[in-house]
Amino acid sequence: MVPDKIVPDCMQAIVDSEFPFNFTMENLLSYMIYEGRKMYFVKAMIPEFNDTMLWGFSSRQMDFCHKYEGNMWSYLIDNKLLFNTDYMNIKRFTTEGPFTTAFSKESPARAASWLGYQIVNGYMEKNDNVTLQELMNETDFQRIMNKSKYNPK
Repeated sequence: MVPDKIVPDCMQAIVDSEFPFNFTMENLLSYMIYEGRKMYFVKAMIPEFNDTMLWGFSSRQMDFCHKYEGNMWSYLIDNKLLFNTDYMNIKRFTTEGPFTTAFSKESPARAASWLGYQIVNGYMEKNDNVTLQELMNETDFQRIMNKSKYNPK
């Protein structure tokens, strides 16, 4: 309900309606990549908006994501959460709230979705022949993960 977020929120609504989530692949990793893919599309459509506005994160929360990207990723791997299919667990990492409880009170809500965006961004950087339309039509999220060669430090 922030006026400056009307355009990014509308773009996300368009993505939701045009490219709905394929619920046959419901695990945390696929949901992260789906959410990351949506944000990649939004950023491609309205590149003039800064990341804090697109994500709805404060500057401190965005800094947290950049600083602790590797730690967040390690936490998900170490706790074997990437292929977890429990919807309540998926929501814990990818939906709105004050913060992502598993990471820290300084983390933003949806921090795992931000990680998904990093995966998608890596995929697009390493596969420059893939168009935005092809990305949005891709439903094999494991393929995106593998071809991204995502490995945060």
